Amino acid sequence: MRHRLAIIGAGVLLATTASTTADTLDVCEEGCTYSTIQSAIDAASEGDRIEIGPGTYYENLNIDGKGIHLVGLAGRDATFVDAQFSGRCLYITAAPTEPVVLEGITFQKGRTDHVPGAGIDADSTVHMRDCAVIKCVVYGSNAGGISVGGDNSLLTNVLIQGNTAGHDTSAYRGGGCYITGNGTTLINCLIEGNRVETTYSGDSDYVDGGGCYINATNVTIESTMIRNNSVIHAGSTSYLRGSGIYSAYSYPFYMNNSIVCGNIGDDQINGAFSGSNNLVSDVCNAQSEPYGACCTDAGCVDVDNQYHCVLIGGTFAGPYSDCETTECGAEDAFGACCIGGNCIFIMETDCTEVLGQWQGAFVTCQTTVCTPPPPYGACCYGGSCTELTEEVCLDLLGEWRGADTACIDEDCSIPPATGACCVASGCVEVTMAECFAAPGIYAGDDTACDGTECPGSCYGDVNEDGSVNVNDLLIVIAAWGPCP
Repeated sequence: MRHRLAIIGAGVLLATTASTTADTLDVCEEGCTYSTIQSAIDAASEGDRIEIGPGTYYENLNIDGKGIHLVGLAGRDATFVDAQFSGRCLYITAAPTEPVVLEGITFQKGRTDHVPGAGIDADSTVHMRDCAVIKCVVYGSNAGGISVGGDNSLLTNVLIQGNTAGHDTSAYRGGGCYITGNGTTLINCLIEGNRVETTYSGDSDYVDGGGCYINATNVTIESTMIRNNSVIHAGSTSYLRGSGIYSAYSYPFYMNNSIVCGNIGDDQINGAFSGSNNLVSDVCNAQSEPYGACCTDAGCVDVDNQYHCVLIGGTFAGPYSDCETTECGAEDAFGACCIGGNCIFIMETDCTEVLGQWQGAFVTCQTTVCTPPPPYGACCYGGSCTELTEEVCLDLLGEWRGADTACIDEDCSIPPATGACCVASGCVEVTMAECFAAPGIYAGDDTACDGTECPGSCYGDVNEDGSVNVNDLLIVIAAWGPCP
């Protein structure tokens, strides 16, 4: 079944990326300028649009250095690029000045051996809309369906289904999609029935991301369903990671109003992510999930559960809500509000008044993870104490005394400096005040006795006759005046 979800603005994006001087080339089985898609690609220039008539095109396409548009006029259900399990369906190389745009095409039956991306391998930025990547196989590598390597790529209403990666004795990743392009966004996509596996029977070699593997920053997954994918290891289940999604990057990806469910082999998601209004479950469409109101572009619909709401492209208003009491277009609606690491379900204006972090209208606390704020502690700097977070304290070059420590319990005073002090008995290291009280001769702050030469114990005996008397004074008087 086709995943029907609405997207606003993608048509504008697709319409405005091309140059105003772009040409349109036509491809069809009979009666067009070109009978193959590749011949039209070869003839096209940067920004050109290639319109493809309905039919199945048995080709291995290559776009090298051109930001062109490939558009299936009859849509993805009637326009197919079929690689017949002999090479990739599409390889996008080099880095064009404009993204490659793909619309209304199904890419199927690609196969590669020991290189990634059997369906599509995009080394440059790609924008896909209303496309499908299905029934593709990678042997001995990653990315059964699509490898997205270009930064700021965008996939909207894309079906990634029934693809596999691995089939060999090593570590493999990304049965459906394999994302290494920073800033990649998936909107209203369906990723289902994909698989990544290793036939290695030993206790090593991880198998990651049955649905999707992510190793990039600023990845966004919006209103997307990732279901019934799997990770398989012939030797040990201990080396399975992320049957739905595996994120290898320490920076969390963002996921909103999406469902990850029914994936097999490991946790549904393995890796850090943020966002809200998501359903992550081992079972899709579970009867135990509560009913609620669903806000769609067409208005409010009462649905059996959140799974059904996301399936029709809506936003779930919360467990046990109903359309009779839900105002989908309300300017000030209820939603999740994060306060100090805790979540409460209040109106947006109330959340703002208590300095909370608003998570969105109709977003529930059941689907929201509120990150606790960093702890405060005593910070000593400049001889004073202030209670700050560790990060702020270190930025001030202060000394952080630990989480939840209080200035009232900490001594942040700076001890007085010490230095070498020559006294009658020898040298001691004390403060200047202590030296003068001894009495003694202070050599200066931060000096040490090891490097200080003190005068003898009878330093008033100028003539060194063993006593200090008038004769020593007469010598000093006689020498009175400027030194030569």
